[in-house]
This record gives sequence, structure tokens and C-alpha cells, in this order.
Amino acid sequence: MTATPVVEQLASPDSIVPDLLARRARDTPERVAFYSLDAHEAWQPLLWREYAERVQRLTAALRVSGLVRGRRAAILAPTSLEWELAQMACLTLGVSVVGVDVNYPIAQRNEALRSVPIDALFVHDENAVASLPAEVRAKLRLCVAFRPASVALPLGTLPLESLWRNASPARSGELRGDAEPDDDALVVFSSGTTGRPRPVPYTHSQVLLAVKSILDAYPDIAEGARLLCWLPLANLFQRMVNFCAIRRGATSYVIGDPREVMRFVPQANPHLLIGVPRFYEHLYAGIRERVAASPRAMSAVANRALAMAVARARAKRELRKISVVGRGAASVADRLVLRRLRRTFGSNLRYFVSGSAPMPVWLLEWFDGIGLPVFEAYGISENIVPMAMNRPGNSRLGTVGMPLPGQEVRLGADREILVRGPGVFRGYLTASGEVASGRDSADFWATGDYGELDADGFLRVIGRKSEVFKLSNGRWIAPAGIEALLRKVPYVEHAIALGAGRDVVVAFLALDPARFRIRQEALSASARAGDRDEVVRQDVLAATEALPAFQRPAGVLVTTDRFTVEGGELTSNLKLRRMTVETKYATEIGKFFVTLEARRQSARDGITAGTASPTVRWL
Repeated sequence: MTATPVVEQLASPDSIVPDLLARRARDTPERVAFYSLDAHEAWQPLLWREYAERVQRLTAALRVSGLVRGRRAAILAPTSLEWELAQMACLTLGVSVVGVDVNYPIAQRNEALRSVPIDALFVHDENAVASLPAEVRAKLRLCVAFRPASVALPLGTLPLESLWRNASPARSGELRGDAEPDDDALVVFSSGTTGRPRPVPYTHSQVLLAVKSILDAYPDIAEGARLLCWLPLANLFQRMVNFCAIRRGATSYVIGDPREVMRFVPQANPHLLIGVPRFYEHLYAGIRERVAASPRAMSAVANRALAMAVARARAKRELRKISVVGRGAASVADRLVLRRLRRTFGSNLRYFVSGSAPMPVWLLEWFDGIGLPVFEAYGISENIVPMAMNRPGNSRLGTVGMPLPGQEVRLGADREILVRGPGVFRGYLTASGEVASGRDSADFWATGDYGELDADGFLRVIGRKSEVFKLSNGRWIAPAGIEALLRKVPYVEHAIALGAGRDVVVAFLALDPARFRIRQEALSASARAGDRDEVVRQDVLAATEALPAFQRPAGVLVTTDRFTVEGGELTSNLKLRRMTVETKYATEIGKFFVTLEARRQSARDGITAGTASPTVRWL
């Protein structure tokens, strides 16, 4: 029996998320929806028609297995095509999808699974099942492993292939979507930078609203455009981009291991690339290392070309006239250096998009200079619609762009950013499955971020309200700006500015040992070569010289410990968990402040904090 056309099986256009796929499968059935890598690292295409048919078949199988509208299914797996298929099948049934990041530490992962009642669980393989809390496993109606097991699967866990076999084409053809616009579609977890992640539910209508807002801002997500799918799908950023790709008919290249992104970028040849600030910082550092490793003459030419490009881009932004000689030199630099650099990302790339945390202005200027601008977007877990976005033809460096239409963004009396609109969540989900709102829908939601709106309406995020602190002399410190400058030092992986209630600011730096050794070797002709304290001291001074004296670190605490998601120091979006780091190193930080304050008391009166060379201590 021939299956009923996919478009007839899903709800009316644009009322629930699966309608995006229904329309796409109808309009461009033979175009490629996804490319994914097989075991031999060859790209395998999946057409829109095939994607819809697989969703159709899996939806039927899940229904046979007992999943019905109103249930919840969690997906605990790396980014993959199977993740997308499982999500869309659940959404078609009216089952909301709870994304649990596979990179969470075990304790945090289990806490997330306990915090939301779930009826089904999709995992990558048998290893994820083995670590589940007993009370979570006991409540599951269904547990599905995406990958075939190398050993027997735990009791009650099915391989995905078994589900396919349970759904005949005839049964699939009879399927009708059960979801309604106001049903919960997604449950995402807040980033947890200042505490434990909390579950946030969003309806189908809210997801579709966000898709429209993003596509209005980025028309380059168009039919035939090539995108990368590589960020964790448990988080909102990548999932929303994938929904946008369905709506417009863009093709996504799925990369399951984020460490392999740059290896496959030239093959995927994307038109735009999304990422988080740490990704761009690593890109910058990698390019600088390649330049430094070149023969001396080539390295000098490349460094000169990069410096000229950044200066020229700054002049253009400031509407300053560039001389004929300057334009000619810039053209030569572009042809000899910058064009080759851009080709690293393929021939299609127009720009980058960054979210999840602010990017340092100096880094934005650098990418703008090489001809691949980074457009920053700003959003929070409690509002599915991005609050502000820079975009082609409407951007300003150092800001997160203008607030998007359809929502109200304003500043409170203390300059906290407030938002109200249909994309704002209605409350956090509780372990009982209820939504604890604690707020009126007419109220503005306080983001916890300080901000500024300039005369043209561009929003600048100053920093987290919880992170801004006051020195004992009454001066306020917004650490984000200091930390951004410190991360400009090529071997600094992470930086935290400390000093709440103290006399001075201290920089806590996590270094990359290999890059630090490269820096030492590069200074081999210097009298300070090999003196690691002096290398750090001078580099920190150089990085922060533009700051007011009271903001410059009076001390630098250094560790070569690696901060990771698994270790709890980073969120899954690679944002620093400041409180976790401060707690982990509380004893060392406390002792260092005592040492600095004792030295200041013994120094002569009148010394201004931060003007002397900082004291360096290695952990």
C-alpha cells in the first residue's frame, strides 16, 4: 500500500513545529535536508522527502510503544541526525522534548533528569543507560538507543532499528499529528552559570514565533544555503537554527564531534556559521599560531596585513576617509593574505553569528578586519525569541544589536535589562510536571544583565548583575571588560576578575601550557625569557594598560588546570561557571588576597592600587 503523502498527515500549515517539515517536504521533496558522515567519513545525503518519511515512520512506532500527547521524552545524546528525527517524531505526537546535554557532569545530568517527569528516553548507546538513576529508569515507558549496542542493551532498552520494524508503511500512512499550538514543544535548561540549570518549557506557537523572528533578521538562511549543525542540540541555539533551516529549505551538515568542526568546514562550505565566543577565540588563537609558525618573512607579511586590515575596517566603521595609498596597500594585503585566510572556511562564508555570551570587542574588530564579521545576538533561556541581534546592514560592534520587533526591551532603574513579550516563558517546570510561574504575564522579566541603549537603539550588555562587585574603596567593577582584555593574551584560556570587598582586583587565569611555552620560546632573545612570572606579568600589563588604574589587576593567580564541562567549570555552551571556580579555589584565592593586602600595608602610603606591576603566583 502506498503511504499517504506526508503533507496530508501533519497539521495545518504553521500551527505546530512539524508543519515546517510538512511544507518543506511538499515544496522541495528532492532537495537535500541533511548531510551526515558515515563510518568512512563520507557525507551521506538525506532528502526532505526521506526526512519526512522517516519522521512519519518513527512517529507511528512511538505511538505503538505508548507515547501519546502530553507526555515528555528526553534526549540524552550527542548531536546527530537521529536526534533530529526523534525530536520531530515526538513533536508530531504532541510529546514535548526535553534536551539533556550529554556533556553535563554525571551528577548534574542526573539532577536534570530528576527535575522533569519523563516518559521516554533516547540515548546514544548503552553507556548512557547504565548511569541513569534508578528512580528515573523505573518511570520510563520507553528507552531507545540510537546506536547499535556492542554488547547487550540494558533491560528495557530498544535499539532504534527495532522501532523502525514496528511501523509498517500502511500504519505510517494512517498517521495524523496530535499536537496543538499551545502544547509544550520543548523543554530547555537554563545555562546554570550562577546555580543549577532549571527546566524551561516552550509551546509550539512560541517556537514558531522565534523561527519567524530569526529568519526576519537573517535572510541568508535561504533555500539552498549550506549550514553546519554542530553545537549541542540539547541547547536552544542550534535547535532553533535547524528549525529555521527547515522553514527556508537550507541544507545542514551534521557534525557530532565539535572538536572536528574546522576539519569539515571546507567540505561543508557553509554560507554562515554559528558558534559561541570560545569557538571564535580558539579560531583566532589557532590562526595566530599558524602565522607565528611560518618562516619569519612570511610571518612578518601576514602580521602586517592583519594589522592593516583591522585598521582599515576601523576607519570604515568610523567613516574616516582612506587614502589612495592605503586602499592600494589594503588591496594587496587582501590578495596576498586575507583571501587565503578566508578560504579556510570555504568559498561561501559571508559572516559568523555568535550567541550565549558577549564577545570581546577587540576580537570582533579582528574578524571584521579579515572580512568575516561576527554578528552578536543576545538572548536568555527564559525568552525563546532572541532579544537583540546584529545582522547584515544593521550592526554595531560592541553591542548585541537592536531589540527585535514584537517584544519590549527596556532598562530598569539600575540599568538591568528587562523584557516582555509572547516569547517569554511562563515559568519553570517542576518535578511534578506543573509550571511554577511566580510571575504575571504582564510583568517584565528581569534578565539579570546590566545594559545600555545608545542613541540609535543598539543594546550593549555590560555584564551579569550577579558578577558586578564593589571594592572596599567603594568603586564598582564590571569584570566582563577586564576579562575580555585578559583573554586577548594568546595563552589565556579563561580569566576571572576578583575583588568583591577587597582593596584591589586580582586576575585568576587558566593557561594553556603548550601555548605558554610557545610564548616563552618566542621571547628567547629577551632578558626575561624563561622567567614565567615575568612573562605573565608583562603580558597582563600590556593587555590591561588602557584600563583605569583601579581596574588593573594588582595580582595574578595562575593555574594550568583544564576547565571543562565534565569538571563542572564550564556550561555546555562553554560559559564559565564563575561560582564553581571560585569555590574550588577558595582557599588559594583567600590566601593570595591576604598576601597582597599585607604587602600593600607595608608599602609607603599613597600608592594607587593597580599602578605597580602585579604580583604573580602559580598554583
